[in-house]
Amino acid sequence: MNVEIFSYSLFATVLGMLVVFLSLTALSVMMVVLKGIFTAEGKPDGGMRSRKTQPRREASSAEQPPAWVAAAVAAYLAEEPEPDRPTADPWNAVMNQYDPWIAGGRFSKRGV
Repeated sequence: MNVEIFSYSLFATVLGMLVVFLSLTALSVMMVVLKGIFTAEGKPDGGMRSRKTQPRREASSAEQPPAWVAAAVAAYLAEEPEPDRPTADPWNAVMNQYDPWIAGGRFSKRGV
């Protein structure tokens, strides 16, 4: 191998690894800065403690669809015909089936 080609390959490899390392370090620093900015008042885990102490608000009935909607969708899907597409059913091999290609001896060598 030519020494010049080897040195350029090594230089390109080291340069590429350096670029990746520096970009990942910059992204990590940006994530730490963004976490510090959006954390409530700069306290560690400040936002999480206040959420845990508040009582959990239950979803009102206005936010959830009525029960008859789920029943109507289930009935509609049950009446739809099965589409012609591959299924997850297992493929069962057929054993002891007559195959004329194999039974005819066409795989034997002739004239040898």
